Amino acid sequence: MNRGFFSILFVVFLLSFNTIQKGVSIVFRNDTQQDFKILEVNIRGEKFTFKNIAKGKITKSIIVPKSYRYCFAKAITSKDTLYCQPYDFVGEKLYTQGKLLMKLSDQPGGIYMDMQCEDLK
Repeated sequence: MNRGFFSILFVVFLLSFNTIQKGVSIVFRNDTQQDFKILEVNIRGEKFTFKNIAKGKITKSIIVPKSYRYCFAKAITSKDTLYCQPYDFVGEKLYTQGKLLMKLSDQPGGIYMDMQCEDLK
């Protein structure tokens, strides 16, 4: 009886160390010269909202099942509303695991955000 109990307890203990993450962990970094009051992103139909992202800072991590290296984003600042409307390309890599950093940067005119991605494996 004790042997079976300890065997099950040992298996549960080993499974608790399983750190394989399912999905893609994504953070967004504000590389603009403005603080974001609100940042809204849409990743493959899932909407996420972040508040008070200062310039140079990153958001909390989100986990999604799949993601491309881009997504729609809208940032509201004290002066403006900035948009990133991505372009879809044939053959883009669809990430299903790992960690991604999406950088939001200024563009001429101040009304467009360029989103680039760095794989943080």
